[in-house]
Amino acid sequence: MRSKIIRIAIVSGALCIVGAFMPALSLAGPILFDQTLVNSSAVVNTHVDMLDNCLAAEGCLGFGSTSPVPDVFAPIAFFLTPAQVAAITTTPVIGRFTIVASRDIGHKVGDPAVDFLAIRGDGGVALGNLFENTIDSCPPGERGTNYPATVVCGPNFHTDVQATDTLLISQANIQSFASDGAITFTIDPSGTGAGTGAVGRLKMFSFQLQIEGATDLTTVPEPSSIALIVSGLLLLPLARRLF
Repeated sequence: MRSKIIRIAIVSGALCIVGAFMPALSLAGPILFDQTLVNSSAVVNTHVDMLDNCLAAEGCLGFGSTSPVPDVFAPIAFFLTPAQVAAITTTPVIGRFTIVASRDIGHKVGDPAVDFLAIRGDGGVALGNLFENTIDSCPPGERGTNYPATVVCGPNFHTDVQATDTLLISQANIQSFASDGAITFTIDPSGTGAGTGAVGRLKMFSFQLQIEGATDLTTVPEPSSIALIVSGLLLLPLARRLF
């Protein structure tokens, strides 16, 4: 009896171990909408030795530029076809809004996150922040005695080293936004979403909206459960030999 209990424990442990290491199944669906809007005025400034190189003519706003960073940017709009609206509003979906930008976004390890972009959707719905968790690897300050004037690093520096960040948007919000055929986002570069002007310089290169069909997770077992079931089937012959 005792040996049988031991054998059962061995098989049970094997099931758990195999299940833990099996990869999760992909539940991604088809891409229903994917568009990137490029800011044609944004040009990379290659003069990294210049502190005052935030130029409005190169799409840079803020300190050193003749154009300040606005409290809130005009809406970024994406337009959908009737077929896309129908597909998005009648099936489970998830949205991803991505911005590629440079200059005063992100922060150094250990510093508070204040230089980020607060994003809102149609009707002023707060969706979250971009670049709040972006880490800047540059030395402290804009110029120092511990590094050369030509150092290239970023973001949150006087170089145009770009950072990319993506915000996930829920099914409820995406379907609500898409219902009228246009999805818009407003961008608040204040960092706190309260117009405090934390982002002193900003250059945005592109904006992407991707909407992907998503499997309804309420009808699909958790990946760990699937892994355990599959591993159990694989180890069934071993269990029969033991017993």
